[in-house]
Amino acid sequence: MALTLLVVAMTAALLLPVAGVCRPGPIWQRLAALASLSTKAAVLMLVVSVLRDDPMLGMVGVLVLAVGNAGLLLLGQLLRQGGA
Repeated sequence: MALTLLVVAMTAALLLPVAGVCRPGPIWQRLAALASLSTKAAVLMLVVSVLRDDPMLGMVGVLVLAVGNAGLLLLGQLLRQGGA
């Protein structure tokens, strides 16, 4: 019961970064919001993999966590060098 409430709360928390991305502002704030979204989605995948006892879903969650944040950091560096 408590883990189900945790998953529901984490799913609801995914809406906060989406609202941050939709607002106009500097690109760095949008990148931070997207990094937060990918991190929360990966952690949610890890929680679900523990609940279902599914190691493959956990591996996908770890890959999303690593690759998603690394891609956003690379994009941020490219935008910084490009002067955007």
